[in-house]
Amino acid sequence: MVDSQIPIAHSEAISLSFFPLLDDNFDFSIYRLEARGERKDELPDTAIRHSLPISTTDGEERKDYWVTLYPCAGFEEFRCKSDYNQYVSRQFLHAKLIQSCRATDPRIDAEEDAKLVKKRVLFKIQAHYEGDEIVWLQAHFLKSAKKFGFLADFWFRKKPNTPFTRRVQQLSLSLDKGNRENKNFYSDRYDKLQQFITANFDKVFPLSNEHQKIEVVRKLVQLQAGSLDKKTYVFRNGIHDSQFIGIRRHLPLTTLSGEPTIFFVYRPPDRPLSVDLYKALRGEKFPNVFPGTEKMFGFAIGPGNIKGIAVSDFKEEEMARVADIILKNELGPVLALIIAPWKNEEEEDSEEYFRAKHIFVGRGIPSQVVRVDTLGKDYRLQWSTSNIALQCFAKLGGKPWKVRPRNERCLIIGVGQSHREDDVGGTRIIRRYYAYSVLTESSGLFKELRVLGRAEDSTSYLAQLKNSVSNIVRDNEDLFDRFVIHATYKIRIDELKSIQEVFENIHNKDNKQFVVLRINENNDYFGYSVANNSLVPFESTYAPLAWDEFLVWFDGLQYHNPKVARRYARPLDISFYYSSTDLTQADRLNYLQDALNLSGANWRGFNAKSMPVSIYYAQLIARFINKFDQLGLPEIEIENLTPWFL
Repeated sequence: MVDSQIPIAHSEAISLSFFPLLDDNFDFSIYRLEARGERKDELPDTAIRHSLPISTTDGEERKDYWVTLYPCAGFEEFRCKSDYNQYVSRQFLHAKLIQSCRATDPRIDAEEDAKLVKKRVLFKIQAHYEGDEIVWLQAHFLKSAKKFGFLADFWFRKKPNTPFTRRVQQLSLSLDKGNRENKNFYSDRYDKLQQFITANFDKVFPLSNEHQKIEVVRKLVQLQAGSLDKKTYVFRNGIHDSQFIGIRRHLPLTTLSGEPTIFFVYRPPDRPLSVDLYKALRGEKFPNVFPGTEKMFGFAIGPGNIKGIAVSDFKEEEMARVADIILKNELGPVLALIIAPWKNEEEEDSEEYFRAKHIFVGRGIPSQVVRVDTLGKDYRLQWSTSNIALQCFAKLGGKPWKVRPRNERCLIIGVGQSHREDDVGGTRIIRRYYAYSVLTESSGLFKELRVLGRAEDSTSYLAQLKNSVSNIVRDNEDLFDRFVIHATYKIRIDELKSIQEVFENIHNKDNKQFVVLRINENNDYFGYSVANNSLVPFESTYAPLAWDEFLVWFDGLQYHNPKVARRYARPLDISFYYSSTDLTQADRLNYLQDALNLSGANWRGFNAKSMPVSIYYAQLIARFINKFDQLGLPEIEIENLTPWFL
């Protein structure tokens, strides 16, 4: 049963990919040594530090112990109950699963994934030339249901030297047999779990535990789930629940500050393609699909503000020449629209692309790259023109729309990182620390980029981080009452603690609220709708994983049309790391609602990636900074520019 402290609105059911234990009350033997400052390398490899009760008769008084599941010299045996420490119990369940796989049926094709911090057991359900279909199990404690059990999910493990082909994407369930995006992504994934249940479940479970059997339920646990509100977009003259229709009917939120000049940059053989793009942006080529930049965004393009620059290639020397030509322009906002010869995304991710971007960003010139493969086929250009125009408009300084927020006067600080790491003897060592922030209002309006810290050592970096976050609050304290950090799950604990210290030490924090959310895109959870035949949850569905942690579907079925239209993304795991005040559950849902809304504030496309822009924009910036660094390019100022990273 879901924790009664977690109220749910608009109730429905989600089957979480979690096999619960039938009875959570179990006990087992461990071996422990009181922790008194020993170094880890002085102890057995299997020893892990945990907090445990001093005795079985008093569960309140606790100490830290080095714990192992196996007898070791100097370690005392201790009878551990399942509720003494969930991490010790999970360690025990993992060991019992491994033992069961080895003992009950030698035909079970299972192995321990030793590379992961979170230990998993991998069951091979089918082998292919390109790799193996895997269902993995991971011991887990689901706080909201107060249940131990095993998380489970499907994974296609590609062989190391196998290229990432369409066949691999089919086996990964992202493409269907016709090489289209797999609309049955959810149901196909669920079928893999059922395949595991049929082939292996009764061979592995129950787990043997001395005097008792640990039974595992064959069905996924069902969680009571709720629904946040759908996203509402705000335009100059009205609101709508569709970005494209809304901007056509109600006009962009703000227009450009002056007539722009757009420089089409192309190789001579590609000039006809640039003409096609020009006509498409004017609304002449596909008027029923895209009526033109003037009708959609309020700025016309024509002979007066369009200039062509022919180039021999897209190497640094030519791109620097293009930048010099553009900088001589004094006619208002400018944009370099580059018709690039790269045929696909893999080619676009090239050295030439990033060197060109570095030149334009370094000189404060927004640029938009359009690949020739997009322009070479009318059906591709037809459906790409609106997104190309949208990105151009935003990079020129326009604001297409915002979202209607739940929390007013709220600043969202998306924290991104681009640390440089080296592998030293199998250990990842950080050689350079680099963090920045994407500042947006809770309405999704992009404000600015700021560098938070840039240093060669951890101490200097954390000091800069604290100072930068303090400056953000000080500079914006008259405009905002709430300051919310959106951090990816990869952010380090010492960084989070530094941010927490800043918030706790702000002097004038009366009537201010400070919150830190960790948003994990690559999480261990997956879930299925009990009510829909497609098994896809509705967009905005949330399921509580704990009182302060939620699984949220930013992408899913639409209530007005619950037909599966495409492959929907995985849910995001959002946890509340810190709050300066006690949050009610209604407060938490309001912050989740704002995070959901921010996924609709993405100006990269009308149907862009379903992730809060606070996180998504930070990922885009990290991609550029990492590539610039790998190429040995000098650091550039990324602050106070229009959203060039779109």
